[in-house]
Amino acid sequence: MKSLKNVYMFAVTIVCLLIPVLAQAEVYVSEKLGFKLPSALYQIAAGTMHPIELSGGDTGIEYQIVMNSSGSTFADIRLAVCNNSQHLNYISGVTRACSNKDFTGTIQFSHKVKAGEKDILIIDNSSALITSKKVLVDIYANISLSTNQKQDIEVGLRKTLAGIHEFFDVDEFDLSLLPCGQSNAFSSTDDGDITMCSELLFDTEKKGLKNAFTGIFAHELGHTLLNLWGDPHYDNELAADNFAAAVLLISENFEYQDLDESEEDVSAEEVIGDMIKYFESIGNTSREAQAALLGGQHPLSIQRVNNFKKILLFPKKTAEKWTSEIYPHLTVVALESITQQPHLGANVELARTLLERQKACGSVPLDKCIINPQ
Repeated sequence: MKSLKNVYMFAVTIVCLLIPVLAQAEVYVSEKLGFKLPSALYQIAAGTMHPIELSGGDTGIEYQIVMNSSGSTFADIRLAVCNNSQHLNYISGVTRACSNKDFTGTIQFSHKVKAGEKDILIIDNSSALITSKKVLVDIYANISLSTNQKQDIEVGLRKTLAGIHEFFDVDEFDLSLLPCGQSNAFSSTDDGDITMCSELLFDTEKKGLKNAFTGIFAHELGHTLLNLWGDPHYDNELAADNFAAAVLLISENFEYQDLDESEEDVSAEEVIGDMIKYFESIGNTSREAQAALLGGQHPLSIQRVNNFKKILLFPKKTAEKWTSEIYPHLTVVALESITQQPHLGANVELARTLLERQKACGSVPLDKCIINPQ
């Protein structure tokens, strides 16, 4: 649980997205970041107990805990919740002052651990003489943010949106970070608003794949930009993956004036590489295939992995393919960056042509601007 203390710090790092991204748009950060710990199946031998540590972090953590012993021949078992000073006495049998209850099958309950403290959840099979018990434990947690932590993340999100609008000509959309009950992210079909789930933030951080969070944001940004630009393929998942990779490659040399120069630069290839590892970590072909048979629109994780691997083999081709789609929606700042410091697969001639039109048309949209009419 040690890493929970720094979850909010990782959230702040999205300030440094490769697509730095609207000052007038709204940002929302939940006062609590939710995340699910990995499910664990414990085999508790007869006459023994198993302790599970629950940390309160810096600001206190609320836990939702589900325990299921129905996979055992005899499903009756005891649960105890002790503070850190009580649990050794409980295990040794000196005192049973902890809160405890017996259950058979499934039990679900809430428990809050105060800031700076640790409580111990004990699965107690000490009364059994022969039979071991299997107990499946699922733990969902909400970590409270301090006012300063929440404000830091909001500042990061605003800078992210401001950067997007420095480089891309796109209508305003909102950006939120909140618990969703699942490790995911969403782009709204109606207005392009993006929701990044705190479960995804925690999951990628825990796996050491924080660049995957950036990549998945780029994927959702792909849905949003294509949607707001009127592209009919905006809801296609593989198209959003390819678009995200292209935007990462195209924007790699863009310099956002408000970003902290001390922040570490991350290449597009590193982001795509972490996305490959992340989708490999969550892939379940049989489950995903079943979902597809029931009407699910998402491609299998293995398909996305193979697609990203192909992109890494031919990054120049990926960028070249999307220049005609992306360049017309870039700002003067972005087009000048391409002409001055071309990205891999850049179409400098197209960038210069569009730059001339941008400067000639001013605030008039390119599709309505006529230069030197005959």
